[in-house]
Amino acid sequence: MKKRNYIVALIFMLALQVQAQEYIRGSFPGHAKQPVSLLVYNGFQRQQIAETTVDSLGNFRFAFPDNYWGVAFLQFNKAEGIELMITSPRGFKVSGTSMFEIDRLNCENNEATQTLYSYYKQQLSREKALMGWKFLDKVYREDAYLKRYNKADGINREIRLLEKEGTDFIQVLPENSNLKWYLPLVSFVRDMPVSLQREPERIPRHIDFFMHTDFSDERFYNSGLLPVLMENYFFMLENMGKPLDSVYVEMNKATDYLVKNLQAKRPAWLPDAGVFLFNLFERRSLFPAAEHLSLLMLQQNSVQLSNDLVNRFEGYRTMKKGNRAPDIDFTKAVAIQKEKKDDSLNRYLKGYDSLSGIGTKYKLVIFGQGGCSDCEMQMQKIKQMYPEIQAHKMEVVYVSLDSEKSGFEPVANEYPWVSYFDYDSWKSKPVTDYHVFATPTIYLLGEKLEILYKVVSPEHLEAILKVLE
Repeated sequence: MKKRNYIVALIFMLALQVQAQEYIRGSFPGHAKQPVSLLVYNGFQRQQIAETTVDSLGNFRFAFPDNYWGVAFLQFNKAEGIELMITSPRGFKVSGTSMFEIDRLNCENNEATQTLYSYYKQQLSREKALMGWKFLDKVYREDAYLKRYNKADGINREIRLLEKEGTDFIQVLPENSNLKWYLPLVSFVRDMPVSLQREPERIPRHIDFFMHTDFSDERFYNSGLLPVLMENYFFMLENMGKPLDSVYVEMNKATDYLVKNLQAKRPAWLPDAGVFLFNLFERRSLFPAAEHLSLLMLQQNSVQLSNDLVNRFEGYRTMKKGNRAPDIDFTKAVAIQKEKKDDSLNRYLKGYDSLSGIGTKYKLVIFGQGGCSDCEMQMQKIKQMYPEIQAHKMEVVYVSLDSEKSGFEPVANEYPWVSYFDYDSWKSKPVTDYHVFATPTIYLLGEKLEILYKVVSPEHLEAILKVLE
């Protein structure tokens, strides 16, 4: 009897636990039978914490994320999605026809998310109306015939009213509302591309907004805003139509402000912020901005950087344009081959004893690795350009990061240029001397090994060839 009572009590406790479990429920018929994921943000990272499949009626549910406060992201079909505000441990339901129909989004039992959707619905209508009014404003101001109707003042009044409505929506939110902090930042992110395309006169306001934003605010960490805000901001600066020197001045000011802000209040965030910006600048070939960031990060002492990170930043100090690149001694590879009693690979050095010993006007040094698909793709394109490269009195030197002959030899056989291999992989002296942290890494050097360009792609090299003597 006691055992039976114990089992009944256990079942009752389990039932209470199941009943206590909170869920995020969804209903989106437009995404029936599609995969749906729940993602959360940690600084510059977005992490998937749950995944399921929408049923045939459009319904799904996720267990409520424990101990997470901030913005979550509901992603459909591994593509786009919608935001959710996680402000309390209560379950809630979000619904709509599909994520693309903003005007039909609703959220039950989560006031913050419902308010967010209300703002988006109203803002969508306001943006449509503003686009129309601003078009009319331009027509009535510029058309000689329409100027006589004096409509400009009335049109401007409508524009100001609509813009004020958006501001007023945010102003009346409770002071302790996360949305009061979040919505101006979201609007900032959304406005920058619009300003670039249609309203460049607003760009100075965006610059002022960025330079007065406290990036150390703890709410940023779980908002998902850090990466998208920085990406959009530096893209705006890059494309705002000013001379390149002026663009880099603004970029460096923004970098200085961001690093100083985090250094003072959130030093633990600084390495991730530095890596994100560094990758952004490199990806967009903004090398002066990457160089400025690197030197700034090396000078800071508020947080200990990893050796890998120091190496990446140090590369910009050592491998700065105009500096002399380290020479590469090919005789080490020859000695190693003799030591291994297999000098069959030395033929790829084509009789040269060093990089400086190659008597061409230019040297294109490629650091790569067997099995690196990006290396193969880029080198195949460079191979097609090889006759033009030689016409410019340039030789290509491939430095392998492989540790085995089986990785190096097939690559060396494929290409007609000088190939170097010493079995040391990432510890190879040329690799550490050049502060290589990724493959492929490509440098164009002059006759005396002066660094002319860090080449980011075959297309970049093609453009460089057009301006070389």
